[in-house]
Amino acid sequence: MAEDVLNLVKSAEIDADSLVEVAKKEADGIIKDSKATAEDSYRTIIEDAKSKANKIMEDAKNSASANKEPIISKAEEAALLIKKQEESKINQIIDSLIERIVENGNS
Repeated sequence: MAEDVLNLVKSAEIDADSLVEVAKKEADGIIKDSKATAEDSYRTIIEDAKSKANKIMEDAKNSASANKEPIISKAEEAALLIKKQEESKINQIIDSLIERIVENGNS
């Protein structure tokens, strides 16, 4: 009878060890699956973030391009006005010099 009890205990230990091994394998599988899912989620999140960042950059470039056109146009107009004013001043100086030369002669 004691031998039967010992055999039952040994059998229960063997069964328990077997269940522990099965549980460890299942746990390892779950961990691997979880890691793969986490990596996929991470990649998806990173790709979405990069896509959003690229869109923001593109929108900013387009906005800056649209905003620069009127500024450049105003600057070109101002440059033309400055050139015209300077040309008239130059013409006045030339006219003044010609008058002085004519009044004072060739000397």
